Amino acid sequence: MAAEQSELILRRAVAGDSQARRDLLNRFRPLMRLVAARHARRVLSHRFDESDLVQITCLEAFKSFKQFAGGSMVEFQSWLEAILERQMLGQWRRHTAQKRDFRRESRDDELDTRLSFVWAGGRSPAEELISGEVALILADALERLDADYRVVLEMRFIDQRKIREIAEHLQVSTGVVAGRLRRGLEHLQQLLPVELRELLEG
Repeated sequence: MAAEQSELILRRAVAGDSQARRDLLNRFRPLMRLVAARHARRVLSHRFDESDLVQITCLEAFKSFKQFAGGSMVEFQSWLEAILERQMLGQWRRHTAQKRDFRRESRDDELDTRLSFVWAGGRSPAEELISGEVALILADALERLDADYRVVLEMRFIDQRKIREIAEHLQVSTGVVAGRLRRGLEHLQQLLPVELRELLEG
């Protein structure tokens, strides 16, 4: 879906078209899942189902769509981020209220609900930031990969973890992780438009 098509669907959604609202939210599902999964790995050690969190976020967004006062995809993305953040905070509070404080296992206590991310490809920080339509396309491609490939790619290039750390987290050898990274990148490149494949190089 091109950026122009996304804007068109947004205008229909703002005008009250229920199907357009569903289509728009479905467009963001893979990206929200990616953000929720990243947060789960960093903060809550994967103690919640990110798919459930995304589903709840979509339901809340659909019910409260009339409250969206913007008119652009950038504004819609910010609005959706706020809803996702509320859901993540709810998960955080439920887990930290339990007897065991999961924050002690955290690498980073900050919530990060931005629907954009850094692809660690060796470029400058400004060039590595993936956002907007590109983030949607890449998240959708990642979503279509086998889980074994998707997880190692997300941990390596989005969480920016070293191969050794990924191997320890997944309880496999570094050789297995390296192999999954190589094959995962090959599969991911086949799923991306030609003009975006250079994002995976370097």
